Amino acid sequence: MKSALILVVLATLTAAPAAPGKSSQSNGKGAAVRKAKPSSTKVIRHIYRPNTSVDKRVPVSLRPIIEQAGRRHKVDPRLIAAVARRESRFRTRAVSPVGARGLMQLMPRTARWLGVKDSFNARQNIFGGTKYLSMLLRQYDGNLDLTLAAYNAGPGTVKKYRGVPPYRETRAYVAAVRRDYLGSL
Repeated sequence: MKSALILVVLATLTAAPAAPGKSSQSNGKGAAVRKAKPSSTKVIRHIYRPNTSVDKRVPVSLRPIIEQAGRRHKVDPRLIAAVARRESRFRTRAVSPVGARGLMQLMPRTARWLGVKDSFNARQNIFGGTKYLSMLLRQYDGNLDLTLAAYNAGPGTVKKYRGVPPYRETRAYVAAVRRDYLGSL
């Protein structure tokens, strides 16, 4: 089906992000095997639908940029808008205490790696942030929680904790962006 690239499958259980716990089990050969307990999160897979529009809460000047970036990188523009809303409240000149810049709050090194020359240029920042979201969505097979956790805390941290890290800020970020995104569907 050409009209929609779908990275779908709604899978497991219930509500907000939680780190997978561990439990021991025997492998039948006397050795203990550590097995992750099922997460209490519903695994949400990113769904890309071309020609999706962002909602009216997005500033008019940013809507076409977000929609164009979504089409180019095959990321739902509503997800891009949810990330930008949480990261900067759509402020193009936002700077975080750790130095992340612009609408999508790109760290200078990440921005350079993504080809962004001016993080305060709305178009460059949105296209760079969307490119990064697209890469993370592919890396995590469309898993929205892992993608958002990696966007916030870094892929190395997600790898280290084998899931959403136990950081209060990251968990709140994932829950807020997910809630905003799912509310716009």
